[in-house]
Amino acid sequence: MPDLRSFSVPAHGAVCSPLVIPFFDKSLSTTAHCDLAEKVRPELHGAMLLVYSLVALFIVLAA
Repeated sequence: MPDLRSFSVPAHGAVCSPLVIPFFDKSLSTTAHCDLAEKVRPELHGAMLLVYSLVALFIVLAA
């Protein structure tokens, strides 16, 4: 499998885009959800790692 040997994860430059809400004739913009996500990043990472591990375990045990 020569294609698999040369596989590499591509670099990305993801950014959290601001939430823009049209309100009558004005446009309200906020980045509060980005700030909140950055504050809870370690806890969210740990929780999702646990969830994905449990799902994988259930899939293996169901086979």
